[in-house]
Amino acid sequence: MLSLIAAHPKSITGIYTYIGAGLDDSGSFAFWHSAATEGNMTWIQEKVALFTKRGISVTPVLSFTTPSIMSGNALKRVDEVAKFAKAAGASGLMLDFEPETSE
Repeated sequence: MLSLIAAHPKSITGIYTYIGAGLDDSGSFAFWHSAATEGNMTWIQEKVALFTKRGISVTPVLSFTTPSIMSGNALKRVDEVAKFAKAAGASGLMLDFEPETSE
């Protein structure tokens, strides 16, 4: 990915990435990318910095379950999720919610 960005620096301004971040039915937040232990902020900060230091925005995906949205439990963690995104160095979060397929 970095070589693609280096080859086309004016064409690529940002990326979406999957890190296994999400909210379960109760609204509990976790990220569990297979390359990191849960809660390993150093890992995600290092990965995000590879792009942001090149001027590329990084927007990790945040997944939800349908019950977390329908019950309102997802709203309970807004502050926690925002702090996570800021601590990770992310530009924001892309919310991945598909009512018919989010379990």
